[in-house]
Parts: sequence; C-alpha cells; structure tokens
Amino acid sequence: VFHTSDWVHPPQRHGATVATVHDVGALVHPDWYAPDVVEVHRRKNEAAARKATAIITGSEFTRDEFVRLHGIGRNRVHVVPYGVSSFFRPVDPERARATATSHGLARPFLLYVGTRERRKNLLGLMEIFARVSQRRPDVRLALVGMRPWAEASEVHGAGHWSGQEVEARMRKLGIA
Repeated sequence: VFHTSDWVHPPQRHGATVATVHDVGALVHPDWYAPDVVEVHRRKNEAAARKATAIITGSEFTRDEFVRLHGIGRNRVHVVPYGVSSFFRPVDPERARATATSHGLARPFLLYVGTRERRKNLLGLMEIFARVSQRRPDVRLALVGMRPWAEASEVHGAGHWSGQEVEARMRKLGIA
C-alpha cells in the first residue's frame, strides 16, 4: 500500500494507493488561489478519484465535496478526523500572560493564527471585529501568521494571495 499526500500523487504500477485530500477549496473557489495552484489541485484530485484504491479526508464536509465534484462513490472516501497531540494542552496561566504581554497584548484579545490569505476570510473577520470593538474598545485583535507579499515572495503563488487587502481593510476600519 502506498499512501500519498494531499499535494503529490506519483504514478504507481502495482499495489493499492491511498490518497489524502485535506480540502477542495482550490476547486470550489479558484479565485482565491494562484491559477497554477488550482491546476495542481485539479490534476491530483482527478488522479486520486480515477486511480486511488481509497481516499482519506479529515472531515465529512470535505468527503461530501470531493464525492460531489468527482462523481465517485462515497464508499471509496473515508473520513479520518485529525488528531491533536498531547503537546497541545493548557499552559500555566502566568506563562501565557507573560507571553501575551511580551507581544503587547496585556488587554483582552482575540487571536487569529494563519496566513493572511483571501481564502481564510480575514476580510469577514475584520468586519466582525470592527463591530466588536465598537462595543468592547478594550479588546484587541492579534493576527499571527505569514504576510505572503512581505515574507514569502518565493512561495508558490504568493502574488495571488491578496494578503495586502486585509491590512488595507484594517486601516479603513480604523483597527490597524
């Protein structure tokens, strides 16, 4: 049995193949991705649908979307929920407070962790936070993650991630 990742499905002559598909966002919302990234996902998902003995997804939603997009039987697509390591557990509250304070977060805050990409719906988050901050001016929004246009120009498709529009919206809403 050969288990392949979400990005690469190399050809295989013998044996069974299990392919993992984490999401189908590039196929459902191609405008959120670089065109070459959409093409990679289209090709590898079609190959998995055509050739893989079994397909694994992390959620029922992704399974249902994959089945809908590729017209294959649900019995070939298995949901294996993502696990969480015991490494991720509550930390000492004083240590957490010290870490937050070291980053200028002494007040209550909402935390977002991820890249600043259109597909993450950060523009929606900005709109919601602008309303929250009207009622709770003491709350801050902390964004943690790569700004692709500034920190990852070498990353595949970074020019299409539209991350700058997030910071422009923050400035417009007065929440920068």
